[in-house]
Formats: sequence, C-alpha cells, structure tokens
Amino acid sequence: MKDSEFTDQQKVIIALSMQGLDLPWFLLLTNDMLRLLESGLISYDVFKLAVFPPLDWNTKLAENYEQPDVVRFLHLVLKSEKVEDRRREIIRERILTGKAKLSVLNMRDTGLLR
Repeated sequence: MKDSEFTDQQKVIIALSMQGLDLPWFLLLTNDMLRLLESGLISYDVFKLAVFPPLDWNTKLAENYEQPDVVRFLHLVLKSEKVEDRRREIIRERILTGKAKLSVLNMRDTGLLR
C-alpha cells in the first residue's frame, strides 16, 4: 500500500480484497492504514475505503464497536488530524453509540444486507 508505483485505484482494489479478514487481522490492516495516512503514504480516499468501506463490503467496526481493540482504534482515528470532520462525526455519533450496529442488524432483518 505504501508503494508509490501503485495508483490509488490499485490500492483501493487491494484494500477491498482484504475486507473478508477476520477482526484481529482487519484491525491490523486498519491500524496500518491509519499510520500510512498520517505519514502521507496513502490518500484519504484510500484510507476511507480500506477502513470504512460501504456496509455491503464490511460491517466489522460497526458490529464490534464495543470490543476494546476496536474502541482503541476508533479513538486513534478521532485524534488524527488527517481524518475529515464528517468521518469523526460518524464515528462519534453512529459507530461508538451502537447506532451503526443497529442499522446493520435492521438491514439484515429486512434483506437489504447479507
């Protein structure tokens, strides 16, 4: 991901291909993505799609928002100056409150999400 030979589009493809990782491995990926973002080695768009993809790609952070490692990571994201205000707002108001998890569960119940 930090290799400048890859385009942002290629990096997004790589990131999306890793969305099926189990939670511990996904958290390793997310922490790496935050570190790469803060060091300027990836763009914000790559970071956002790797860590906060659409729900049809990944719901791990929303569904595991109470796990200590997830909470720790989300608080690191909140502190990052490289993260957009809107993303911080979503983390504070939707993910850390459990509202995002409820949305995921409701979408599954109604068949909008697998």
